[in-house]
Amino acid sequence: RADGALIEGGGLSLDGEPEIAGGGRGIIIVRLVSRTIAYDAHSSLAVLLPNAAVRLSQALATLWTADGLPAVEGLDTGVRPPTPDQLAVVADVPLERLEDYRREWNVSRFVGGRDGRDAIHALTFSPTLNIQGLWSGFIGEGDKTITPAEASARLDIRIVPDQAPEEVVDALRRHLATHGFDDLEVRTEEAERAWWTPPSHPLLDAAAEASEAVVGKAVVRYVSMPGTVPMYQVCATHRVPCTTLGAGRDDCHAHAPDENVRLEDLGTAARITARFLDLFAGLAEVPPVA
Repeated sequence: RADGALIEGGGLSLDGEPEIAGGGRGIIIVRLVSRTIAYDAHSSLAVLLPNAAVRLSQALATLWTADGLPAVEGLDTGVRPPTPDQLAVVADVPLERLEDYRREWNVSRFVGGRDGRDAIHALTFSPTLNIQGLWSGFIGEGDKTITPAEASARLDIRIVPDQAPEEVVDALRRHLATHGFDDLEVRTEEAERAWWTPPSHPLLDAAAEASEAVVGKAVVRYVSMPGTVPMYQVCATHRVPCTTLGAGRDDCHAHAPDENVRLEDLGTAARITARFLDLFAGLAEVPPVA
C-alpha cells in the first residue's frame, strides 16, 4: 500500500523546460516465427524450397499500410476514450516538441503524415506497432548460400489504459490468419498494462510545483510518457497515483548508442526530488485514482 509512486522517467525539454507525466503506456512484446523447411538448405534449391525469411516478410508487409500506419484490425481493442482533462493537457503541449523530434532524429515527415496537434494526440492515445528486431539466415562476414529454414521478428505494441494484452495479441493472430499466415508462431514474450493518473491529481500538482521551483521555468504536462514503465504492477491493486520526476532529455539517445545524461541535469533531478518529497509530505490528502 502507498499514497503515491514515482516514475524514474521525468525529463527536461531541449530548451530546459521541466516535463511531468501521470503514467506510462503498457507494452506487449511478441515474437513471430516462420518455419518452412526442416533445416537450412543449399540455396540452389530455392527454386523449390520455401524460404522462411520470405514467408515472414510477406506476413509483416500486411501489418502496416503503405504509409506506415498499423493495419491490424482490433489493435485498438479496449482503448479508453480520452477525458476532457486529458484532451486539455494534450492541447497545451507545445508544438515545438515536434520540431525537436524532427531535428534530433533528422526526419522531415512523421509516419502517416501526422503533424501538429494530431501528432501529439497520437503520441498520447494511439497504440503503436513496431518491429524492434528482425533476423534470419546467415548474417556473418562473407557469403553462405542458404535458404533459411527459420525467420523471426520481435514486435512491440504500446498500449493505453483498459487494453488487455491478451485481447490485442488475439487481434494480431486473427489478422495473420485472415491474411493466410496462420502457420506463423505468435509467442508473447512480455505483457504490461498501462497505468495513468488523472491530470488534475494533487500528486501531479506537487511534481509540477517542485519542478518549476528548481528549474525556474513553467512545467509542460503530459497525460502519459510515450514509453512503458511497470506502474500497473505497482499501482493498480490499490489505485495508487503516480507521477514522473527527473531530468532526461530527448537527445539522451535512449536505447541507442551513446546513451547519455548531462551531469548538471543529475543535480537538477536530485533537487527536484528533494523538494517534491517536502511538498508531498505536506499534502492534506492524496486520494487514490478513481
